[in-house]
Amino acid sequence: MKTLDMEFSSHMPSLNELRKMHHFAYRRLVRGFRELILITHHEGPWPKFDLDKSLPKDVRAQIKARVKAQWAKPRRVAAEIVVRRVRRMDSDNNDGGLKPLWDAFDRAGWMVNDHLRWLKKVKIEQVLGDEPKANVRLYVPENDEDDKKIEAMPYVIRER
Repeated sequence: MKTLDMEFSSHMPSLNELRKMHHFAYRRLVRGFRELILITHHEGPWPKFDLDKSLPKDVRAQIKARVKAQWAKPRRVAAEIVVRRVRRMDSDNNDGGLKPLWDAFDRAGWMVNDHLRWLKKVKIEQVLGDEPKANVRLYVPENDEDDKKIEAMPYVIRER
């Protein structure tokens, strides 16, 4: 099973902030998360590009090839999230604020989509801290045995 560990040191928006956000700002946020995911977990030589612009064609082709190979048989992924916030917020608002992260993992090719059929949220933890950031661990199965391990994981554990 492949494990992706990521740390996002930027502010994770709440669901209320996302609802008020302009759709272009939302797309820019998702694109920024996707670029961070791709830079962190890229295999092979990496071309230089500007994070504010769309990906070069050869990089998009690499992503499409990886997605096609990885999801020849679509598999369910599991995720553990620890979100550090300056102030505590209710769990629905916290969970809803993670939507851009799921969209970024989807667009980077690490999951089919964020539907419950394909994404199993194993742990969502909210911690008070000095600076906002999020730690994400994504479990990506590579064979049928890994699928069974993911299915055996408990569904959602909320830690406060």
